[in-house]
Amino acid sequence: MKVERLFDKVIIIILCLILGFTLIYKTENKLPEETSIQLAKTITIIRPSFATASEIDKLLKGTRMAGLGWALLKAEQETGIGADFMYALAKQESSLGNANGWSLPPYNNPYSWDITSKGPGSESKFDSIADCILFVAQKLKKNYLTPGAVYYKGQTVQSVAVYYCGGDDTAWYNSILLGMRVFQSTLPESKRAKIWAMETGIIKGNLPAPLFFTDDYWKHSLTPEELAIYFWRVNEK
Repeated sequence: MKVERLFDKVIIIILCLILGFTLIYKTENKLPEETSIQLAKTITIIRPSFATASEIDKLLKGTRMAGLGWALLKAEQETGIGADFMYALAKQESSLGNANGWSLPPYNNPYSWDITSKGPGSESKFDSIADCILFVAQKLKKNYLTPGAVYYKGQTVQSVAVYYCGGDDTAWYNSILLGMRVFQSTLPESKRAKIWAMETGIIKGNLPAPLFFTDDYWKHSLTPEELAIYFWRVNEK
């Protein structure tokens, strides 16, 4: 009985500690700067979005990226970078392809990849926007999000910002985080809970080569502690 009571107390303590992470799911139009900075520096983007192509396509409707939910998911499966981050990055850089001419042929580049104040570089043109999505995700994983890589600073929004947007830019963090939140808000709570549990590190998931979380973890048994956390999230939201 003492062991069971101790276990119950541990679960309660864990659940109390994680209450603070729910701020990311509020429906405000702007995150407070201190919250934006904290989340940008702590949540990992190397984890599944748990979205389907049709769910993503609803968000892409009416943009130059319309119908490319499959490409965002393929990029996620190949690199481990959540489709919600790749969506938010395109939203920030080009309003999903609608805000600048770089998204049009011959560039097809909604991420403004390799385009600087000096103009387009050698890696700025793509045969299609789908090719751009897959290429940029691979480059981000290889050069920004893999330990030991040339631009590696971690696996968070903030660590990408240091080199991608030329500095530690809180306005950029806020825009990316809001884009990710828009994406996640369209998903069922059961999926949002999985994202939340993995991106905060509360549930570690699995890390097969080349080192990223996959949704396979949720096809097997979770520990009692993980199940308690997950069901708390689903039931309380």
